[in-house]
Amino acid sequence: MISWLPAAHIAERNAHHYLPIVFGLQITCCDDPRQVLSYLPEVRPSWFFAVPRIWEKLKSGLEAMIAGQPQEQSERSRAALAPEFADRYKREVLDRADLERIVLELPERGLAALLCVERDPEACHRSLIAERLAADHGLRVRHLRP
Repeated sequence: MISWLPAAHIAERNAHHYLPIVFGLQITCCDDPRQVLSYLPEVRPSWFFAVPRIWEKLKSGLEAMIAGQPQEQSERSRAALAPEFADRYKREVLDRADLERIVLELPERGLAALLCVERDPEACHRSLIAERLAADHGLRVRHLRP
């Protein structure tokens, strides 16, 4: 995880200091917030907290990087999650998650949606969540496609 906000910021202390202490996570400090994105390739954090402006800059930087690649490299080719990723996500995230709490918050009538940036549910972790909600809590899942 990368610590990059001013230490006086309560979100910084919670997200990048207190939580890592509780969960035993490694912290990499970035003294200059303008450089935080350059830390990502080396640190490869499993969790990244940021204010909306940082997400916007990250998105525009990735879009520029993809636009600069040859056509065959810039086209999305993933049609499914890697089995290793799916197994690890289930083990490290879903097995620890309190999905019952989420289910109790769902409206009694109407619909709820799981959203992600991936177009196809087979290529997105949301399919794993939906699968678990259906299996463990009997929720009906319908994947919406363009």
